[in-house]
Amino acid sequence: MQSTTQAPVLSLVQILAMVRARLSLIALVIACSVVTAYTLTSLIPKVYTTHAEIYVDFGAADPTVGRYGAQLLDESYLQTQTDIIRSERILTQVLESTGMMASAEGQALVNRIGPLAARQTLLDGLAKSLEITLKKPGRIIQIQFKATDPDMAKLSLDAVVRSYLKTSQSITRGPAEERQKQYAQQLESLRSQTENVQAKLSAYQREHRIVSLDEQLDTDARMLQDMAQKLTDTQVALNAAESRLTSVKRLLASDRAVDKMAALTEARVVQDLRGRIETLDAQIANSQATLGPRHPRLVALLAEREASQASLLTESDTLVSGLGAERGRLAQAKSEIEGSVLKQRELLLERKQHLNVIQSMQTEIDSTRTVYNLSLQKYDQFLMTNGPNTSAFEVLRWPARPFKPSHPVMSKNILFSIPAGLAIGLALALLAELMNRRIRCQADAEMYLGLPVLARAS
Repeated sequence: MQSTTQAPVLSLVQILAMVRARLSLIALVIACSVVTAYTLTSLIPKVYTTHAEIYVDFGAADPTVGRYGAQLLDESYLQTQTDIIRSERILTQVLESTGMMASAEGQALVNRIGPLAARQTLLDGLAKSLEITLKKPGRIIQIQFKATDPDMAKLSLDAVVRSYLKTSQSITRGPAEERQKQYAQQLESLRSQTENVQAKLSAYQREHRIVSLDEQLDTDARMLQDMAQKLTDTQVALNAAESRLTSVKRLLASDRAVDKMAALTEARVVQDLRGRIETLDAQIANSQATLGPRHPRLVALLAEREASQASLLTESDTLVSGLGAERGRLAQAKSEIEGSVLKQRELLLERKQHLNVIQSMQTEIDSTRTVYNLSLQKYDQFLMTNGPNTSAFEVLRWPARPFKPSHPVMSKNILFSIPAGLAIGLALALLAELMNRRIRCQADAEMYLGLPVLARAS
């Protein structure tokens, strides 16, 4: 007995034959699929999607620290920004700025479930409509918002972006604004302190009538020096006058001091008188030895000696009085000069005290101005680096009004419906053939009859 090899249940030829026989059914199924896709796409509510992109400068996030952050923290930082965008604070600001609660849909929701529940429902809807994507390894945040109205989609996403920027700026610029406020207060305090000290200095100068204290001090110092020299000269002259007066008195009291008295210019008259008296004494002695006591020549010599003695006393008194007057004048001049020196010294000390006060005030003004200029320089640098125009966030793409719905897409659904209808049509055709098998090809005849085919009509 000859063994036979069984063929597979359905070959490719048989399947193709069945497909050719059921082409009308497959075409009908494809057409129904396309019509169904078109109908369902037309009936499904349209959803509009708008997009926005935000660049985040991680290094500039904290203006008080600097612009160089740890690169490894970018991902966690960006993830934090996405959480901020989804936060209730942002969504609440969007809800208020778009006026969703006051809309007809919002009022209907409020009337149906109450204001608190309606508010939470709208917030949940906003959160579901938001889709946030991070571009890796960059620093760009992509935000999508879906809504059934294109204008509402644009308005809502625009409110999301602006609320996020405002909130992020308030968070990141909080330390910078506080530092700026401290700088402003310090500058105002230093400026006020400088003005107060300057006002005190001006009032002090007006009160004491001080114009150019340095020149006045130089003039007063020179005057004091001249007075001191004059006082020294007067003291020397007074000492010399006292010495002469003492010497004259001593010489006048001495009988044998003619030669010493000759050294004194003021005593020349007295010296001459004393010499005359000594000459007269010698002549009187000679006359008394040879002449009688009443001799006219002796009487004349005695009378002349008496006159010379009287002149000597007068000249001595005049000499002593003149020297005493000169000493008195010099003593008075010395006293006056000492008084002037004392007054000038007090005036100089007073001006030096004024100078010390003025220098102290001026030093305080200069130091305050130095601190003020340094603070102002740092404040300017701070404003240049972290001014109101600097931002850690830049909007690369603002939301635009979508012109076409993002879901459903008619062309895409119809395109997908064709292969789906083809698959369904093929399945139905195969199912129908398997339920009612017919001989449609040579393989069917050989399979079911078990006989070889000898000929075939072309």
